[in-house]
Amino acid sequence: MKMRRVLLLGWLAAFANVSACSPPRQSSAVPRSTTTETAQSKSGTVVTIKESILQYANQEYTIVDRQPSVFGLKNAAVQRDINRRLVSLVQARIANFANMPPETDPVFFSGGRKWSQEIRYYPVLISPSIISLYFVETLDEGGTHPNETTFSFSYSILDHSELTLSDLVSSGHLGMMSEVVIARLIGNLKASKEDDPTREKWIRQGASPQPAHYKTFAIGADGLHFYFDPYQVAPHSEGIQEILIDPHSIKDALNSIGQRLLLTNIGRQEQY
Repeated sequence: MKMRRVLLLGWLAAFANVSACSPPRQSSAVPRSTTTETAQSKSGTVVTIKESILQYANQEYTIVDRQPSVFGLKNAAVQRDINRRLVSLVQARIANFANMPPETDPVFFSGGRKWSQEIRYYPVLISPSIISLYFVETLDEGGTHPNETTFSFSYSILDHSELTLSDLVSSGHLGMMSEVVIARLIGNLKASKEDDPTREKWIRQGASPQPAHYKTFAIGADGLHFYFDPYQVAPHSEGIQEILIDPHSIKDALNSIGQRLLLTNIGRQEQY
């Protein structure tokens, strides 16, 4: 356990210092870089998302994580801030995985099975004014199936700051937004002809107005996207649940920043 932690955390430190160019000699990490998404504004500004694919493996576990970085912004300081935050976001997840107790059950390792972590990201909006991505972390920790959790990153280039939901929704108005989300989730459930009171109760609990229930959101050109982990509002078999909300339907819940970013700028963004 100690050796595993030392090797992987040493690799993480090296990644932070050299931007995933060369892992420590004792590590089998193999980062490589690819360009994945590009956006061009009407003014000609080109914003590019590049990813470094981080791979690490030993006898206990494997890691395949995708680290996004942003290039092409006119403000170099803002670009550095975004990339520093993105690196910290992904590295924190890797470090948390590295610190989990090792698996000792020999049955778990039968057939070559290992603990594993995979992090994928999905650009929702890339523009010269807003960067918004959501991430899916898949962990195999020895259960009957791997589990998925979501997290996200949104940054207002206009304001030079990372965005949390509290930056967009007025204090005390989460309940108003939650009602809209719950109605949409229940509407989707009924549209699928699965009118189950137990499922409705599940939705009302998992989407109740608690900040932790709305931890994963992204800003898109088409509105505000919310992502719910498996088991939160639906069975694992139905996967991650995504709900798109028209910001005009929750305009009374938005604060001044939320109204400016979601109501006035939303139609002028490039979406991916």
